[in-house]
Amino acid sequence: MLVADHLCSMNSVSGCPSKASMTASFKQMRSQYQARYVRIYGACESNHAFYDQIVAAAYEAGVGVYALIWFGYARADVFGRHNELLS
Repeated sequence: MLVADHLCSMNSVSGCPSKASMTASFKQMRSQYQARYVRIYGACESNHAFYDQIVAAAYEAGVGVYALIWFGYARADVFGRHNELLS
């Protein structure tokens, strides 16, 4: 499995890649590395359709995606905001 950490800097959850950027990255992973699944370590707070766009980009590129891998929160309120966005 290839980690998609080059999509964007996930040090902040306010900067989000576009669907076009994710699609291009996923297609590159599929063709260059024969990736079948991509793991996303991060979240995006400024785009409420972010997870829908991840799924659409992955589908278009022909890869599966694990988009909800969260760990290592230093602040408990961060998890709560992400959980509310998905509800």
